[in-house]
Amino acid sequence: FLGTMIPYIIYYINDIETHRNEGSKAASQFTKMAIVRWIYAAIVTSLVTPFVYTLEQGENYLIYQVYYIFITELLTPLMTQMMDTGTFYRHAFGPRECTQKRMNMCFQGTEYELSERYTDMTKILFLAVFYAVIYPAGFFFASGIFVAKYWFDKYCLLRTWSPAPRMGPQIAEFSRTYFFPLALAIYAVNAAYTYASFP
Repeated sequence: FLGTMIPYIIYYINDIETHRNEGSKAASQFTKMAIVRWIYAAIVTSLVTPFVYTLEQGENYLIYQVYYIFITELLTPLMTQMMDTGTFYRHAFGPRECTQKRMNMCFQGTEYELSERYTDMTKILFLAVFYAVIYPAGFFFASGIFVAKYWFDKYCLLRTWSPAPRMGPQIAEFSRTYFFPLALAIYAVNAAYTYASFP
């Protein structure tokens, strides 16, 4: 529920704010979505699970929850990209429209946000580094998810998505300057805390 509703809430908040250009608007969306998705994907799971369940075997314990989060992150976005409504508009509604203008509207493609694509990538990376101490296989899952997302996003970019507005390198610079060092710092703190907690 949060994964689908948060972007719409953030889009609404961003429409209220004033931005200099599309790049700063996308960087603002990226910041808000990344913080929220980091919290509910990784941090909330570790907070609601008691510490004694961290390394236990079983369905209700933290290691299996992290495993299921990675599987969900692999399958859910890819399935939603495959169920693109733009394909239905192009093949069912487009040829049956009465005017050329209305038919062209059916062939525009699905809109996408670059900030949301960046947020998905940083969320997967943060999930892998946050649980790296207790679940090192998360790096293999993260690399598999990155490869799958690369190919699906490439297909969607070339075949189904509409062209995005031109924007500068603000998202990439902001992510490189702030979010990746923050993820590594959280990894170091979490690793030190986890190692210190076990006898």
